[in-house]
Amino acid sequence: RLMKNVAMLWSVLVYQCPLDVLEARILERAKISGRSDDNLESVQKRFRTFEKDTVPVIDNLRQVSSQNKMPQWSVEDIRGDQDLEAVWQESQKILNELILHDVLTANAVLLEAVERQDVVAYQALCDDGWFKGQDVADVFRRQEGPGE
Repeated sequence: RLMKNVAMLWSVLVYQCPLDVLEARILERAKISGRSDDNLESVQKRFRTFEKDTVPVIDNLRQVSSQNKMPQWSVEDIRGDQDLEAVWQESQKILNELILHDVLTANAVLLEAVERQDVVAYQALCDDGWFKGQDVADVFRRQEGPGE
């Protein structure tokens, strides 16, 4: 079930990492972390919970995305068993592409609203602070100039 009008979803980052790698990393972290949950039992429980509760959600999102029902977003798999710098680089690359796409898309939609002289769409795309106590059409004309 999709949660329309609840949240904007650009993409889902899924860090794929085998249990044995997770166990080794957490046990290594336990040597310095002081966290009571940095132990084998806790990591195995978290992994089971992830498999039971989160993986079905990811699978559903992956299925919907692959059927182009929601083409503006995707499920992105990242190898979590790489060294931390490689995981960070891969994550950053995906996030930068998503942000760039979102900015370009928002600008294209805003330009279309200006071209159509669509004041309602324009207001929906702009910061609410621009319109406080002012007529939306007046703000539109001041910002974008008179229509043709």
